[in-house]
Amino acid sequence: SIFFRPFLQFCALPQYNMYRLMPFLLLLLVGAVVSTSEGLVTRGVQVKDHEKYLSSLSSGVFQCFDGRITIPVDQVNDDYCDCVDGSDEPGTSACNVAVGFWCKNDGFRPEHLASSRVGDGICDCCDGTDEAGHRGAKCENSCAAKAALLAQEEAARRQRIERARGARESAKEQGKKAQEERKAKLAAIPGTMADLERRIQDAQIFLQNQEEFERQEKAAKEKEVQDRFTGALQLGQLGKAQLESVMSDLALSKNEESGEAMTDIIKTVLGAGHDMDDTGVLSAALPLGGDKTEKQKALDEAREQLRVAEEELGRKQAIPGGEADAATAQADVDTKKKAVETAEAEEAAEKGTREKDRKESLLQAVNAETISADQLVEITFKLAMKINQARLLADLVKQNGGADATGAVPEDNTQHTRPEAETARKDLEALKGEKRQTEESQRALEDEDKFDYGPDLEYYVLKGQCFHKGHGEHSYELCPFGTSKQGGRSIGQWAGWHKQTEWHSPYRMMKFTNGDRFGCPDARELTVNVDCGETAAITKVEEPSMCKYSMNFVCPQACTEDLG
Repeated sequence: SIFFRPFLQFCALPQYNMYRLMPFLLLLLVGAVVSTSEGLVTRGVQVKDHEKYLSSLSSGVFQCFDGRITIPVDQVNDDYCDCVDGSDEPGTSACNVAVGFWCKNDGFRPEHLASSRVGDGICDCCDGTDEAGHRGAKCENSCAAKAALLAQEEAARRQRIERARGARESAKEQGKKAQEERKAKLAAIPGTMADLERRIQDAQIFLQNQEEFERQEKAAKEKEVQDRFTGALQLGQLGKAQLESVMSDLALSKNEESGEAMTDIIKTVLGAGHDMDDTGVLSAALPLGGDKTEKQKALDEAREQLRVAEEELGRKQAIPGGEADAATAQADVDTKKKAVETAEAEEAAEKGTREKDRKESLLQAVNAETISADQLVEITFKLAMKINQARLLADLVKQNGGADATGAVPEDNTQHTRPEAETARKDLEALKGEKRQTEESQRALEDEDKFDYGPDLEYYVLKGQCFHKGHGEHSYELCPFGTSKQGGRSIGQWAGWHKQTEWHSPYRMMKFTNGDRFGCPDARELTVNVDCGETAAITKVEEPSMCKYSMNFVCPQACTEDLG
């Protein structure tokens, strides 16, 4: 009525004849009807399908999209489903099929709805077209507000991406710089190693000289101590038989060790041509052992009888009124004790005889009768020093009627350190340590080539970094190019990048394998999905199946989106 009122007022003017205006009025009416029909027919239609519906206005017939039937155009959007594919009812909820309802949403963006959401009293389209004509719904056009909000969100998104891309460019620069530094370090290592080898060689020569001086000083110090000990011992005052006894006791004190030491010293003092049975010396030096002798067996038996007698005495003494039996048992114990004493004396005498035989065999093997007393003095003293038995030598000399030199016994190992030699040892060890560190550094630098840090080395900066996230009762750790953990348990070692298909970027999925097997049918493993993010972080952790883990990880390096 608002549209026609001006025209009615215009026609009422006396100077105009109603019949003369009728053709113009009819033209306006037809235009209004056509405009209304066009709006009704295209309601809920996707833009790309508009022509299909508009063409039906001129023909008066609409053909269903599936081509099965045709219907009068006035049956389009009449809230009755005629077409099987629902194409005749794009603007109503009559056909709940795939065609659905398209919100035009001028000023915002088109939106597709299920037909069931049309005319349900709920405003889904921001322009309210899904509820046009529904009496219970009053929809305000919010498309401008939504467009403004979307623009803000898009601007914020673009800023985040710009910052992330800036961080990505920085990471690329860092990766390239690190690569250049790595190559420079590797190139310098051969020269460094050559210099270290030369310095180590010089240090070894210097140390050898200093240690020789140290040995000479130690030898002089030892000689001074030994000279004092020798003077106190007065070995030369002992007779030849006494010297042979002392020497043989020393040679047998450590069995084969001391026996072998004596043969070496005799050869040094008397020369390799001295007539001596080396095998006989070592045989004599063997410790007494093997099967027990009759005396040893008798001693064992006497001790066992004494043990039984003492147990019997204990039982008799525990019986009230058994004093007489206890006295008898006591007498038996006394008898058994005397038997043990006699057996011990006989076993000791036998052992002494066997030791005497060892000494005689030893002296016979070294051909002691051809060795002079002065030579025996030198051999005996050197043997005691070599096997660190200076105190035993002093005791043996005293036992054989010699001087008491126990107060002059030197330490088993004379301590002497030359300051220059000690400094040289430390310097050499420091150089060797520097060489080891250089070798380790070289291996580490070479190992870096085993990893793929991206086409522009942008992922290099993640190497050596670890990221953490709590999930449920567990804490997770992700170290790109390294390890991954659940608490303290490994859930995988770096296994490289994984390209899902030929269309996917090869740098959007990390794989970690060969994790801990405890409680799992197979080794634990982790898949990491990598996406764009302003800062590097773990955003999600899951365990989709037993011992198989999944993470979402964001970082600037993955921000390759085109903002255009």
